[in-house]
Amino acid sequence: VLFSEFFAANAGSATGVTREPPLQWAIAVGNLSLAALLTLAIMSRARSATIIEGFKIAGLVGFLVWLGVDFIHYGVANVLNLTATIVDPLLEFVHAGTAGAAIAGVLGKVTASARGESRPM
Repeated sequence: VLFSEFFAANAGSATGVTREPPLQWAIAVGNLSLAALLTLAIMSRARSATIIEGFKIAGLVGFLVWLGVDFIHYGVANVLNLTATIVDPLLEFVHAGTAGAAIAGVLGKVTASARGESRPM
């Protein structure tokens, strides 16, 4: 929503591809799947990640996932132009990074409470 004007201005030549109204359940399933991937990436570290590390790890994972998806999509469809194809993964770095920071914060609290200690943020 925040960048809808940017993506409208950088749309490809395809028409009729936007679903109106969007299927919120499908968006939720996709977001849960990506959250599971980010959680797996953060938890795969030998030690528990800080909020900043969670932001960096998840941001990088989100960036790499969307860079791949967007360029493959760009190669086979006319949904976005090259500018939007490049900008979208950069925006996803912030989106996924924010989610990763929250995930790392929650995982840190869960881990610390399981050990019976408090963990500074």
